[in-house]
Amino acid sequence: VPRGHRLARARAVAWRDLAGEALVLPRDLALRPLIEAALSAAGLPEARPAFEASHIATALALVSAGLCVAPLPTIAARLAGEAVAMKRLSHPLVRRDVLAVHRPGQLPALGMIEIGGEAAVLEGIGAVG
Repeated sequence: VPRGHRLARARAVAWRDLAGEALVLPRDLALRPLIEAALSAAGLPEARPAFEASHIATALALVSAGLCVAPLPTIAARLAGEAVAMKRLSHPLVRRDVLAVHRPGQLPALGMIEIGGEAAVLEGIGAVG
């Protein structure tokens, strides 16, 4: 969420707290169904995005400009600037598995080792950023 947003000061943020918010949602075929299912489970099945973005950086730029909030993967926190407050979304907590495939005898990319399971937890609102 943008730093000055009402949810930026909240201790906890649930998906239902996104009711009425302008959202930017990913066009990503892996993330979009997870986000839509969480919104539906929170009683927001008709949530329509104000924006769609193909890249996390684009979503974060929209949030930084104060135009919307965005449910994004936890890894987005590494890209968020000072203008974005990252909050973990819950109720429901959304997770996904991220697998690294590598050749026998070779280690997976260092980035995959660093993020491990963290990349699987979606945090909305900036993420929410």
